[in-house]
Amino acid sequence: MRNFMNSCRERIVDYYAQRVPVLIAKAQSLADREQYVEAVAVLDAIPESVPEYASVASLKVELATQLLDRVAETAMQRAKVEMVKGNYAEAMDALVAVNPASNKAKEAYAMIDQVAAKMSEAERAAREAELARLEQEREASQRAFDNQMMLEKMRLEASSKAAESARSAAAEVSLSGINAWLFGKLK
Repeated sequence: MRNFMNSCRERIVDYYAQRVPVLIAKAQSLADREQYVEAVAVLDAIPESVPEYASVASLKVELATQLLDRVAETAMQRAKVEMVKGNYAEAMDALVAVNPASNKAKEAYAMIDQVAAKMSEAERAAREAELARLEQEREASQRAFDNQMMLEKMRLEASSKAAESARSAAAEVSLSGINAWLFGKLK
C-alpha cells in the first residue's frame, strides 16, 4: 500500500512538474486580462512538492500585488473625481481603501495628505482621529504583510528541504530493503 501511495504521489508530482510551464502561461494570460483571482487559482493547483514551486509562489505574490495595485488605482481615480467635486470626505474614504501592501500605497498616502490639507478645519478635526487610526492600521498591516512574506519564504524552504529528505529517504529505504532481501536469499 505504501509503495502504491508513493507511486501515486510521484506520478502526481511528475504530472504537475511537466505542466508547470503550461499552467504558468495560462495564469499569465488570465493576468493579462486582469483576471488575477482566476490566475492565482490556476497556480494554487500546483503542489508544493514540485521543484519549480518557489517560482510559482513568487508569481502568485506578483499577481496578488498586481491586483492590489489595480484596486488602488481605481480608488485613487475615484478620489481625484471627488476632489474635483469638492467632496473631500468621499475622496478620503476612497483613499482609505488602498491596501498598504500595494505598490501604489505611497502615492495614495500623498493624496491623503493633499485631501487633508484642503479639508476645512471642522472636517479636519473630525477626521483627525480617523486618520490616526488609519495610520496605525497601515503600519500594522505592513508589519503583518512583511511577517507573512517571511513566514511563506521559511515555509517554502522547509517544504523543499522536507521533500528532498523524503526523496532521499525513500531511495535509501528501497535500496536497504533490496539489500536485506538479497542478503537474506543468499544466506
